[in-house]
Amino acid sequence: MLCHAFALVLLKSKLAAGRLNLNLVNIEVHDLAYDCIAEIFQSDTHNELVQLKAYFGSISMEATSDIELVDLVRRLVFSKVNQGIYRIYFEYDPSLGKIIRNMKIAIQSLGNFNEVDRFGEMLIATSVIDPQLHLPVLPAEELDRMICDIVHGSERIPEIMARLFRHLSSQSEYAKAVPLVPLALSIRRSFVQESAEQYAPDLRSLDESDIRTLIAESISTVKIKYSDKYVGRMKLTNKEYDAMFNVVERNLTAIAIELDGKDYSLYDNYAAEIEGLSKSIYHDRYKAILEYLFSLCKSELGKRIKLE
Repeated sequence: MLCHAFALVLLKSKLAAGRLNLNLVNIEVHDLAYDCIAEIFQSDTHNELVQLKAYFGSISMEATSDIELVDLVRRLVFSKVNQGIYRIYFEYDPSLGKIIRNMKIAIQSLGNFNEVDRFGEMLIATSVIDPQLHLPVLPAEELDRMICDIVHGSERIPEIMARLFRHLSSQSEYAKAVPLVPLALSIRRSFVQESAEQYAPDLRSLDESDIRTLIAESISTVKIKYSDKYVGRMKLTNKEYDAMFNVVERNLTAIAIELDGKDYSLYDNYAAEIEGLSKSIYHDRYKAILEYLFSLCKSELGKRIKLE
């Protein structure tokens, strides 16, 4: 009960801060808390709690106060919650999971960053210079602007991480650290928002009817593939799911045919499909899924254009 309470506190704080979206995974926060802490209570053939025994094995129980022991439990639970969230992302949001995995690999290979747990949130902090964690962390808007300056569409994650290090090091207003998951989300948004310029050379040899056919085929491929994941598991209704691909089709048309998709608003166009849709509901329930499906369709379209 204590571990579950600690897990709930951390998960609810992430939800309140907009750093966790459970609508993607169709799981209640209480159930996710149990899922995250379950590993702590795994037992071996002798019914010994292996992880708890190992965790407290080097600690002198007699010399440790109850308050200190409870704090140790909290640290263990917070660590398991963060690991559980990453596991959920890998399972239900493969593109985000892949970015997070590649970021962790880059952190190990480059050596410029460390992963730091601060108040239950995993940060990527500079390692070769003082991360100045006493300063506030970059607001989401500032982080997006920084990543927009860094990412131009063709970079690999190690290159992005190296540029991020230079940008963080050169400023002094904020801590030289950023939250791991919001950073991954910001990188993905930058990839999704790539302009039509990457397709321009290949599009010149195709007429409009060919491009429309490729758009339709790309959307159909993604729509069929992910129907069970979202409609079958009741994350979306058929109407909501179909509406998303109507929006995707209009956006891809604006990018690939009209060459004017830069200011296209996914929210405005989805709100036109779903009556009475507020921005808050869109952000909480639909935004991440729509952006993910759009990125999949855009990637599929790019592959088909190159084949043509």
